[in-house]
Amino acid sequence: MKDLVAFLEGYKKLNAAQKLAVDTVEGPVLVIAGPGTGKTHILTLRIANILRETQANPTNILVLTFTESAARTVRTRATSSARVCPISATLTLAVRQPSK
Repeated sequence: MKDLVAFLEGYKKLNAAQKLAVDTVEGPVLVIAGPGTGKTHILTLRIANILRETQANPTNILVLTFTESAARTVRTRATSSARVCPISATLTLAVRQPSK
């Protein structure tokens, strides 16, 4: 219940373009914006919305950020159910992948 209240409070603060990104629960979404424009907020709300609206298993949602700092922020802001999603910076993910 606490997660739902937090989601709804965050959602009502979004503009129309941000809401479109959060409301898109199927397929990938690319959000390009400048610093301080709410990209991390949109990302965490989208994860919560996907988990709320679908039967998706959190471990099947891959969250990629550009920096490790952003990945840490997403981990901190994510709802309790979303914290089991793999969350990584793109370079860190590339380094962690085993070579074939």
